Amino acid sequence: MLRIVPVLILFAGLFIVHTGRCETILFKNGDEIKIEDIQLFDNLVAIDTENFGLLFFTPTDLTNIIQFPEPKKAPAPQDPPKKVTIKKEKSNWSGQVSVSRTSRDSNTIRQRNGNIQEQNQMIEDTRVQIKLRYKQDLNTIDWSAKHRFYRIDDRKIDDQYSLSQNYRRDTTRQRLFLNARTLYQQDYRRALDFEFLQSAEVGIQFKKSKKIMLSTSLGIAYHLYQRTIFSEGEAETSNVTLPKAVLNQNFRWEIIDDLVLIQGYRHQGDLANYQFNFSAGVENRLIAKLFLKLEYKIEEDTEVAYDDRGFYNRTLLASLIYKF
Repeated sequence: MLRIVPVLILFAGLFIVHTGRCETILFKNGDEIKIEDIQLFDNLVAIDTENFGLLFFTPTDLTNIIQFPEPKKAPAPQDPPKKVTIKKEKSNWSGQVSVSRTSRDSNTIRQRNGNIQEQNQMIEDTRVQIKLRYKQDLNTIDWSAKHRFYRIDDRKIDDQYSLSQNYRRDTTRQRLFLNARTLYQQDYRRALDFEFLQSAEVGIQFKKSKKIMLSTSLGIAYHLYQRTIFSEGEAETSNVTLPKAVLNQNFRWEIIDDLVLIQGYRHQGDLANYQFNFSAGVENRLIAKLFLKLEYKIEEDTEVAYDDRGFYNRTLLASLIYKF
């Protein structure tokens, strides 16, 4: 190895002389000299320098005093550039479309050839519903349109047309909220030609997280409806206007991913009569934005009475829901 070093230096020097350039050698003590010529003898290397003239070294001396450049290290592998993820801004709008098949046990009304009669039976009908929501900051507005129908020939047993709007205003701490609900519907099942309800409520959000939500609200309502009353086979129409007290309660619990337990209760009434709706069920994601919902509902209304018995309804619903 020691004999190879001066040979390499000699070749470098010959190349320098041939090209007419001077090369610089760095010594280990930090000194630098410019080489003009190099000659190799038996055990001696003659170096003609620009600054110090002719210098003689043995191969061992050259090995000890010359600073040879260290081999360049291969560059360390670099991590691939990270993909820049552009966060999609969440829309203020959302909604859902659902189609439900229901099976109910109810005392309802039947119309045939202009004659109206009470009918107690098991009914299977279809319900189509569209919901739309706009949410910005502390304000939320929900719109809903629902049509429930069951028609055979000229019979009209279970039709319902319903439009509603619900406005909610949360407080900055999201603990208390204000709620205003407007409802207009025609409910043939309860023999109501039309019904209008306007409520104003104050609510408490007991729990609100991704997994669990529990809230309740209490308020007053203005209730107006027109109803056909039956007496001895004849129909008599009356208009009713009543103030009401309103109580709402909603619960939602995501038991596991994509499986949610839903429960709701709504009560409205005065000192003489009441109407309540109770519902409970589960909602499960099928694929992407498509969900299956199974729900059981109980409804009673003592204002709407048939033969001194208040209206009642027990319903099992199976719904397909598309959310957007």
